[in-house]
Amino acid sequence: MAAEYTKRRRGEIREDLALVQRCRDGDDRARTQLVRQYMDQVRMTLFRIVGPNQDMPDLIQNALIEVMRSLKHYRGDALLRTWVDRVCANVAYQHLRRKKGPPVVPLELVPDPTDATGRGDPARSGADAELEGRRLVEKLSALLDGISAKKRTALLLHAVLGYSVKEVAAMTESRVSTTKSRILYARRELLKAARRDPGLGEWLARASSAARPVDRKE
Repeated sequence: MAAEYTKRRRGEIREDLALVQRCRDGDDRARTQLVRQYMDQVRMTLFRIVGPNQDMPDLIQNALIEVMRSLKHYRGDALLRTWVDRVCANVAYQHLRRKKGPPVVPLELVPDPTDATGRGDPARSGADAELEGRRLVEKLSALLDGISAKKRTALLLHAVLGYSVKEVAAMTESRVSTTKSRILYARRELLKAARRDPGLGEWLARASSAARPVDRKE
């Protein structure tokens, strides 16, 4: 099974390298093929990181432009779709850093903003729940923005986009041990900062424990 997977993966990478080389050579049909092949993935990856956003059309365009511009750096160390996610994550992060107002935290990192037990309060109005949810997102966004770029990118790729530690390491051109440390320290920094707000700390602790664990065997 493992041998078959490795063989299939190598075959996919060879196809990816062939497509990339055609794009590098100025083949317009190859470039069109690449855009069509990864358009939906680019859109979904950006959405999962920045959430609903009026700038999404521009973000998608910028990400595709960056993918094309960066093809010269693709060496086939990972599948092209994995590499495209890395480019999108960088574009999304730069957007969050530039935008005015509090940045948006990925919703996957935010537990259901109902009450401290997560069961909800029937007496609370929908408007109150929405307001509290927005307050929580803004606070978490501020905390996430206080983490170094490398740690935050590693955390987003692992906890939000679901890549393994090994995959994140390859995507960020880092050692597995370094990547694992970045993810663990990013979570710890979030939890430590959140302790200043008891309610926020409890919510974030639940979200962190529910997130994909960092497998120490990876």
